[in-house]
Amino acid sequence: MNIGKLDRYVTIQSVSYADDDYGDGQTPTWSNYATNVPCDIIWANVRNTEKFEAAQLVSVDAPSIRLRYDSGIVVEMRVVYNSENYYITGITEIGRGHGMNLATEKRDNE
Repeated sequence: MNIGKLDRYVTIQSVSYADDDYGDGQTPTWSNYATNVPCDIIWANVRNTEKFEAAQLVSVDAPSIRLRYDSGIVVEMRVVYNSENYYITGITEIGRGHGMNLATEKRDNE
């Protein structure tokens, strides 16, 4: 993995659930994932995903995020990039623990 291409800051967040004020259910609470770097900021390579639609190449709001390998990152987490929340939908290991590629999506209801 070429770390020189890791040129964007992202934050990984994990979710926990707390009871709401009325006892009807639980609300998600997001907190920064503890890493070995200061300020919970991680260097990453963010690549926009594209697809063909009506014979034109269009950008999809679901970037692929490549970063150094961290076994603690799971699909229940999300990535904050440019003040936008992207939910992890898949994780692919690059090499043997050299890096990882996160497939993400932006959801309308969040």
